[in-house]
Amino acid sequence: MEGFFYSSVKDIQSKYWKSFLNRGFLFNENYFTTMISLDGHLVFEDHHRHRLQKTLDFMKAKNSSDKVSEIFNVCHHDMYEVMGLLDDLYIRINLYRSLEGDIEYFIWSEKKSPDCSELTLKTIPYYPNRNYPPFIKKADYDIAFHKRSSAKNEGFDDVLLLDENDKVLDLATSNIVFFKEETCIYSPLIPGVFDGICFSVYLDFLRQGTTPMECREIMKNEISSFDCAIALNSFSGPRAICKIDDVEYNLVKADTLIDEFYKHIGFRWKERK
Repeated sequence: MEGFFYSSVKDIQSKYWKSFLNRGFLFNENYFTTMISLDGHLVFEDHHRHRLQKTLDFMKAKNSSDKVSEIFNVCHHDMYEVMGLLDDLYIRINLYRSLEGDIEYFIWSEKKSPDCSELTLKTIPYYPNRNYPPFIKKADYDIAFHKRSSAKNEGFDDVLLLDENDKVLDLATSNIVFFKEETCIYSPLIPGVFDGICFSVYLDFLRQGTTPMECREIMKNEISSFDCAIALNSFSGPRAICKIDDVEYNLVKADTLIDEFYKHIGFRWKERK
């Protein structure tokens, strides 16, 4: 694996273990934000800067001496250092508190080109954390990832998460939107639905046009009533969904909708494999 590792703990060799011995990793309380750099350019850069700032603000304790703006500036500088090292790069900024209580970070990156191919999904039950705002990413993907790995062994590409009442949530790492005739239907930011950046940009794009939109809870038994579906994340962009369980979707319509979005933002992640 080709990639890089940066840390706010500068003497990382001697402080390596101490750096990772903190309540974030011991008790699964650390937060992170992720992004992708394509050809040396950060996709949706302003949105990711805002997400990083919001996460740091969320971590900041009331009446504390946390220097959030200073941490943001240094972290952002290091992120650009990482971006200049490889063309296509997955970047993850991990934020945590040291044993002394200071906010620290490390940046982990991996050379990774996006996969823009169509997806087949399997629906699975999932019980989301209800205690955090929808823009917070926590290191608790293990259940969703485990279920995705199991689904891949059955020939699927990813999973579509459903809560205990069979409400449609998200994929393991992507938001989902459905289309019925001309209307875009998507879930509100209920627990289990992440406030994804590509998702937000896509909805803003639709609002600028004439596409009717419905933000409402979507039930599993509605899946067969939709014409097409699109998965959205910042790493691969929009991806057409060809099948959920036994329900097949209109790929021609999805591709047309995706091309309209590409024209609006002025770039493509990659051509479909």
